[in-house]
Amino acid sequence: MNTRIIISQSKSRLLDNLKIAIYHHQNYIDTYIVDIKEIFKAYDIIKPNKICITSQDYESIEIQTLHNQMTETEKSKIIIDDGVSHIVNTEIFRQYSVPRNEKTAVIMDNMDSVPEKLFSKDKKLSIHMFNNPKIKHTYNLGTLLEHQKAFIFASYKNIIGKNNLYKNESILCGATYFDIDNLENPITTTDNVLDINDYIKKELYVK
Repeated sequence: MNTRIIISQSKSRLLDNLKIAIYHHQNYIDTYIVDIKEIFKAYDIIKPNKICITSQDYESIEIQTLHNQMTETEKSKIIIDDGVSHIVNTEIFRQYSVPRNEKTAVIMDNMDSVPEKLFSKDKKLSIHMFNNPKIKHTYNLGTLLEHQKAFIFASYKNIIGKNNLYKNESILCGATYFDIDNLENPITTTDNVLDINDYIKKELYVK
């Protein structure tokens, strides 16, 4: 019997990668991408073994109401993307045979504004910004899909993120990674990376 999984339509690092990798497991997993506003109907019809949502989804009235009606066993079905960064799609995020330029990419998923420190007089960086449409700036080039992120990480010299977001992916692609709060010291080692396909087999297959 296949595992039935609901994945929120919302965007997050883990969920975006799950939506790509899960199709390698379609002989074992039936996947349903659902708008969180339709979660009640979907839950009743699909009767899922797992529900994958973002932390913002978890705060929504729809999930909170559903959660309050669940038994403890049912609550254990919910997987929340809490930003854990060691789960990586290593089929996508790896080194490629592409030329590496001298540019710096700033990944702004979890930033509220443009980091002005990047434009101080003592820093002469060729900067492009990505992944936060709410921030309006000349250097903001829009939102990237996962394969596009991998190309950026493989072809840009430096990657800057916040709270180590995309640290592992950047380093696996051969880039130099900096946290926005410490631009003087690059981070050169990954965490104990878990490939997303191994994560799917461990956490999402029917036991």
